[in-house]
Amino acid sequence: MKSLEGEQLDFIKEVDPTGDTNGVERWLLRCEEIIADTLRSVTAEAVEAYAAGERSKWILEWPGQIVIAVSQVYWTQSIIHALDSGPGGLKQVCSGPSGPPDDNLVALSACIFLMPC
Repeated sequence: MKSLEGEQLDFIKEVDPTGDTNGVERWLLRCEEIIADTLRSVTAEAVEAYAAGERSKWILEWPGQIVIAVSQVYWTQSIIHALDSGPGGLKQVCSGPSGPPDDNLVALSACIFLMPC
């Protein structure tokens, strides 16, 4: 599967267009299932890779939408942790980033917002 932006993911299963007896509709439904399975699998791999490596490199190794989704997972976890630790924890998280913004994340964000719809 390849996006207009050039990002490419290989399906985790093969799609056989000749295997269905009821034509295009079943083939397209099967494609949709495999796309969802592939995205689910790649997202799970990206979640694990996020924790294991450097964020600035990780951002460049994964498709943009996967980066956004996994970043939201970790952001949500940080907010939950902050809420569990009391008012001081949430204040610390909401006070802003602890360092300069990641250059790759800034570049990725710019690409996403400047893309034509």
